[in-house]
Amino acid sequence: MSNNNDTNTGHNANDGNDGNTNKPTSAMPEFLQNTPVDQDYLDDLAQSAVDEIGDLDLRSFMAHVMVEIEPWEVLTRTVVVKGQAVGIRVQFLSSIALQVRNAYDLGEMEKDVIYTATLLHGIEYWLRDWVVGNTSVRDVMFTIVRAHLHELDENSPSHAQMLRLCMDWGNEDEQSVFITWLQQRMHKAVQTLERMKF
Repeated sequence: MSNNNDTNTGHNANDGNDGNTNKPTSAMPEFLQNTPVDQDYLDDLAQSAVDEIGDLDLRSFMAHVMVEIEPWEVLTRTVVVKGQAVGIRVQFLSSIALQVRNAYDLGEMEKDVIYTATLLHGIEYWLRDWVVGNTSVRDVMFTIVRAHLHELDENSPSHAQMLRLCMDWGNEDEQSVFITWLQQRMHKAVQTLERMKF
């Protein structure tokens, strides 16, 4: 895998909020149900998901990861239920991440990290279809995020450290009761994805 930020010019999720408060709804617009999904609509959905992250450095990290080739491919696929297009994966994943984030009394930093980590776990879950042979999906995922994670290490070490632990990218001796608790919450979110089969 390689860093594709220079080539993904069509995907414009960024680390800033453009001030648009009209977030896309969870239902797919009727005009998109039987046609190829509009690129601007996908960009808006991705931006909406990224804008839920309050910390600017963490938001920038997630924006860059999201527009990498593999994450963008899995996140922008249409969700079909009983033959009907009902939305885009990134909408549903963001909704699940928000539920996990808002279900408990957490500080702002923890809320941002658990939301971001849930998005990453969802991407990793869907990347299983991309993995062939003996390649580990976790290795694939870490290859995708590595450069952006190193940048987060420099810009916001505290967020990077907590995110590493939530994703099992940290050292075992750094594990804490709180991080284990967060991982359990995100595991439940991934189980939701499994049950919904999208």
